[in-house]
Amino acid sequence: MIVESIRKLGFRPEDIKIIINGHAHSDHAGAFAFFKELTGASLAVMESDVAPMEDGGKSDFHYGADWKIMGFPPAKVDRVLRSGDIVRLGDVVLEAWNTPGHTRGSTTWVSTLVDSGKAYKVVFLDGGGFNPGYRIAKPPTDYPGIGDDYRRTHHFWEMQKPDIWLGHHTEYFDLKGKRERAKTEGVNAWVDPEGYREFVADKKRAFEDEVDEELGVPKPAAK
Repeated sequence: MIVESIRKLGFRPEDIKIIINGHAHSDHAGAFAFFKELTGASLAVMESDVAPMEDGGKSDFHYGADWKIMGFPPAKVDRVLRSGDIVRLGDVVLEAWNTPGHTRGSTTWVSTLVDSGKAYKVVFLDGGGFNPGYRIAKPPTDYPGIGDDYRRTHHFWEMQKPDIWLGHHTEYFDLKGKRERAKTEGVNAWVDPEGYREFVADKKRAFEDEVDEELGVPKPAAK
């Protein structure tokens, strides 16, 4: 499906040179081994996600114990990234920032897009959400310090203030609606700083609500 989608856009999958992603779960990394074999591309992954990427998720802090839920074919990592590293291909330059929580190596990508002489800051965020069954506050947590990692990730997101933002699930940022609007509005359809602020605020609120629930904090009385 991915190969055919790339071809429909007018590109050759065989021309892929670098593979990156947000985190090492099957819905985001499950096809990497296939694409490495197809293209010979280099796989660049944040340091803390290298082990689960190379063992197919068996060392994932949450799903490793029940590997089949998020397991995937292992893929050899060619470049180990550390927070702040640059990934460059031609005139495309991406900054990789470790934003842990969802996985230890979750990665938010930051770049600049220039359209008609105007520069736009772009943030492709990852790492601030939690899945059902995660333990982020009440001991034993999924890993020591996971709650602090989430808060640092949310703070990093708050500091970015992008013009354009993207996420690893398209409903986050209304891909379908923005693509339709872009037919008449061009790049302006993608400029959405308010949507970004709302998304980050929602993720922070959901996290703190989960913390309260795990710790048994009483909910405020309804007014």
